[in-house]
Amino acid sequence: MGLPTAFGEGHGMWRISAVGLKRFTDFECEGKLMGSLRTENGISGFFSGCLTAAICAGVFGLTGLSGVAHACGGFFCQAVPIAQAGEQIVFRQDGNAVTAMVRILYTGEAEDFSWVVPVPNAPDLSVGSDAFFDQLEGQTRPQFQLQTQGESCPVPFLVAAPVDADAAAESASDNGDSVMVTEEVVGPFDVQIITSDDASALATWLAENDYDLTDRGEELIEPYVQENMQFVGLKLRSGQTTGSIQPLIMRYQADAPSIPIRLTAVAAVEDMGVLVWVVSDRRAVPENYLHVVPNYGRVNWFGGGFNAFASYQGLITTAMDEAGGQGFATDFAGTIDRNVSGAFFDPDQTQATIDQAAAITSPAESIANIMQNIFQQQETLTYLQSALPVPQGFDQFIYFDAMQLQVAFTPDELTTARAGLITFIQESVIAPLRESIDLVPDGQYMTRLFTTLSADEMTLDPVFAFNPSMGDQVRTRQATLDLACTDAGTEWQLTLGEGTDRNGEVVAQGISDEGVPFAPPADLVAQRAVFRAEDTSESLPVAVTTNNFVPVSAGGIVTAFEAVDTTPIDIVEPSSSGGSGSAGLLLLSALSLLGIRRQRFC
Repeated sequence: MGLPTAFGEGHGMWRISAVGLKRFTDFECEGKLMGSLRTENGISGFFSGCLTAAICAGVFGLTGLSGVAHACGGFFCQAVPIAQAGEQIVFRQDGNAVTAMVRILYTGEAEDFSWVVPVPNAPDLSVGSDAFFDQLEGQTRPQFQLQTQGESCPVPFLVAAPVDADAAAESASDNGDSVMVTEEVVGPFDVQIITSDDASALATWLAENDYDLTDRGEELIEPYVQENMQFVGLKLRSGQTTGSIQPLIMRYQADAPSIPIRLTAVAAVEDMGVLVWVVSDRRAVPENYLHVVPNYGRVNWFGGGFNAFASYQGLITTAMDEAGGQGFATDFAGTIDRNVSGAFFDPDQTQATIDQAAAITSPAESIANIMQNIFQQQETLTYLQSALPVPQGFDQFIYFDAMQLQVAFTPDELTTARAGLITFIQESVIAPLRESIDLVPDGQYMTRLFTTLSADEMTLDPVFAFNPSMGDQVRTRQATLDLACTDAGTEWQLTLGEGTDRNGEVVAQGISDEGVPFAPPADLVAQRAVFRAEDTSESLPVAVTTNNFVPVSAGGIVTAFEAVDTTPIDIVEPSSSGGSGSAGLLLLSALSLLGIRRQRFC
C-alpha cells in the first residue's frame, strides 16, 4: 500500500516521511483498514499474533503465581518458527474469572500453522472477531492535537514532493504416563488441551506432532510445566485456509491477567509491538513491570496527527529501552462509553442483512446482495472462494455481480452456496462479533497499555494488577504552538497540554524563516525518551525516575514570548559500576528498584 499525501492545516501540502514505515492507512481516515500501521521495528497498529510483553531481565520467575491468568505463547510451525511482528489481546477480569481474546494474524501455508499457549487451567474456548479488533484499536488509539495560536510570517508557496507509492467434537487420548491430550473443534481450529508433568516428554510430543520448538523449546516450556499449567495447541482443520483464522477466546479461573512472554521469545522479532486492553472495574497497571510516561516533547507535533502518532510509537520503543527493556505505557484509561462501543459493527444489523438476502428468490441476487452489504467481506470471500471457486476468465468481483454468478454457476450450485454462506455468516461472523463485544460493555473501565520488546527481554511473564488510586489517561494528547511574525522571522513556542502529564510546560522556542517548523528541533529529539518511570504495584505509584527537561532554543533568541531558561542541564550517564548521579536524570534508580523487586519475587 502506498503512502498518502498529508495536508497540514495552514501549512500547505506536505509529504509524509516514509522512514521506517512499511504499510499503513491513516488513522484519521475512514475505511476497512482504519488504524492499520506497520513499521520496520515491529510496532503495529493492528498487531499480529497473540499479545505478549516482558518485564524484568530474567533474575526472577513467576513460580508460585498459579492464580495468575496467562494468554498468548509462541508460534510453532512445521519448519521455521513463525515471526510474530506484533500482538494484540483483550483481557476481561470478573472476580477470579479471566477471559482472554487473542488475535492471531498469520502469513504462511495453512498446513504449517500451529500455535501453543500455556493456561493455568483447562479453558472454555470460542472464537472472536478480527473486525472487532480493528475497530477497538482505532477507537482507543492515542490522538494528538496541536492548537495553533497567532500568525506566522508569509512564505512562498511550497510544492509538495512526489510520493513514492512503494515507500510506504471432543475426545481424550493417553500418550503415556506423562502427556495427556484432550481434543475438540473450535471454529476453524482443531484444538488440543495438553497436560504434562515432564517438560522433556512434552517437548518430544510437541515435536512429534509438528510443533517445532527450536532448540530452546524444552527450556522455554519447562517453567510452565513446573507451574502445573496446561497448554492449548491449535491447528487449522482440514479444508480450512489461513483466511479462516479468527481470534481465540479463552475463559479460565485466575486472580489476575498475565502473558506467558517467555514462550513467545521463540518467534519474536526485534522491538515487537505489544498491545493489551484490560477491562475491569478500575484502572489496570503493570504489577511487575515499570509504568513509563514518555517525554511528549519529543513527539513530532508539527506534521499532523498521523506523523505525531507514528513518532509516538517510535518514542515508546526508545523509552522502554531506556527503562531497561521492560515497561508499559498507558495509551488510554477510562470508562467505556459510546465513544468506544458506538464504533463497533452491529451484529443485529448484520443479521437483518442476512434475513433480507435470504428472502430474495434468486440465489445469485441473494449472494450478491450479501456481499454488497456485509462488512466482513474478507471472511465471506474466503468462504465463497471455497464453495464457489472463481472460474477461469472471472475474478473475485464475480461474487458481487448477480449476472456474472448466473453465467458462471448452475442454479443448484448457487442455491447450495447461498445456504452455506448464510450459515457461515451466522456462525463465523455474527456469533464471534457478539462474543467480542460482550467483553467490553459500557460502564466498565478499560485500560489500553502498549510496549515494545525483543526476544532477549522476554524473560519474565508480565502480570497486571488494578490500582484505583490512579486517575484516567485521556486518549487525546494536546499541545499549543504559539506564533508571532517579527523582524527576525516567525517566532514560535511549543507548550505541552492535557494528556501529557506536563500541562502548561514550554518545551521549545525558536525562530524560523520558513514559517511554521517542519519537525521538532534536533536538541529536543535528543532528550531522554522517559519523562517518568514508576512502580505502580502498590496503592500509590512510586516514582523511580523523573527526568527534568529544560526548553530547547532553536534558530535564535525569541522576543515575542516570555523568556524561559534554556540553560542546559548537565547529564551524568550511569557508570558501569552503578555510580551515582542526578536522580532526576538517571535511570539508574529504576534499575536499582528492579533489583529489589527481583529479590522480592525470587
